Amino acid sequence: MRRYVSILSAAIVIVAGVAATDPATAIKEPIGSGPFTFRQNEWRPGELAIFDRNPNWDASTDPIRNAYPDSWNFQLGVADPSLTQRLMAESGTDKNAVELAASSDPTQMQSLATGSTYKARTVNEYQPYVETLDINTKRITDPKVRQAIAYAFPASQVQQALGGSPQGDIGTTLLSPTMAGWKAYDPFGKTITPTGDIAKAKELLKEAGQPNPTLVFAYANTQKWSGFATTVANALESAGFKVVTKAIDSTSYYSQVGKVDNEYDIYRTGWGADWPNASTVVPPTMDGRNLADGTNNYSFLNDNYINTQIDKIEAETDLTQQAKDWEALSEYSLKTDTAQVPFLYDKFFNIYGSGLGGVTYNSVVGVINASSIYVKQ
Repeated sequence: MRRYVSILSAAIVIVAGVAATDPATAIKEPIGSGPFTFRQNEWRPGELAIFDRNPNWDASTDPIRNAYPDSWNFQLGVADPSLTQRLMAESGTDKNAVELAASSDPTQMQSLATGSTYKARTVNEYQPYVETLDINTKRITDPKVRQAIAYAFPASQVQQALGGSPQGDIGTTLLSPTMAGWKAYDPFGKTITPTGDIAKAKELLKEAGQPNPTLVFAYANTQKWSGFATTVANALESAGFKVVTKAIDSTSYYSQVGKVDNEYDIYRTGWGADWPNASTVVPPTMDGRNLADGTNNYSFLNDNYINTQIDKIEAETDLTQQAKDWEALSEYSLKTDTAQVPFLYDKFFNIYGSGLGGVTYNSVVGVINASSIYVKQ
C-alpha cells in the first residue's frame, strides 16, 4: 500500500531542483537531488504537483532530511474556506492531508480553537512575523501625526477581524516574541486600551495643528485586507482623520507600496526574522540608507541615530548585549519615529488530518516541518 501525504494549499511555489543550465526550462525539466523527486508527467501548474521518493537518495549521506511517505501530493489553488473545511472534515484521502505554511480560514478559527473534536490535530504556535501598519514618513513628516495614528489604531477590532487570538496576539513591539532579547513594550497603551485611544489621538492632532489631516490608505484587494482597511479607516476617522482608501492588486501590492515615490500615506506590511536575531529585522526595515524602489524599509524612515546605531550594534561581538541593543533600538524607533504601528504577532494555526503523525512546527521559519511527517499505519 502506497502511503502519501496530501498538501492542500491556496498558493505554493514548487521547486524541484535545477534543470541543466537553462532557467527558462527549469520547471519543465526539473531534477530531484533530495529525498523526493518530481513526477514530471503529472505536473499541472497551479493545480497539482507530485513528488515521489527518490531511488538515488541515500539517507546515510543526509542527516537532516527524512523520506517517510512514499510520495507527496501537492493540491494547489485550494481556496478558503474550502481548504480549512476539507481539513476539518478529513474525508477520504484528506485524512492524510496538511497545509504546510498558511493559517486556517479566519471564519473557522473559533470553531477549531474551541471544538474538542479538533484539538488533538491542531497546531497553534508563534510565527516570527509582526504585522505592521507602515506610515510613509516622506509624506507624513510630523511624528505627532504618526503617533496619533498609533493611538487611534483599533488593535482588538483588527485582531478579531483577522480571526481572533488563534490567528495572533495583539502586537505592541516591532520585534516578535520569538526574537532573542525580546521584552514587552507598549508605548501606545494597546494592552490598556486595545480598541484605540481616540481622545489621545485627537489631542496629538490638535498639538500638530492638523485636526483633520487626509490619509491615503492603500490595501491589497482581497476580502481579508479589504475588511482590515475598513476597520482601521473607521477608527482613524473617529479620531479626525479623513481617510481615502485605495485598493491595489494583491499580486503587485508590495512592489507598489515599495516604491519610494508611492502616493500612499499608510499601508499594511509585515516582516519576519530570517533567524531569531533582530539583525534580520532592524537593519532591513529601518536603515535609512536602504531607500530605493523595492526596499524593505516600507516607511522610508531615515533617522541618523538609527543608521549610526545599526553599524555600532552589527559590530558588537557579545551576542547577549547585541540582542539587548537591538531591542532598545527598536523601542526607540517605535516611540520616537513611529514609522510603523505593530498590531499583531502572527501565529500559525491550522488543522491536519488524523492519519498523519510527526506533525511538528518550525518556529524559526514559521511553518510545519515537512521532514518529520509520516503516514500512520
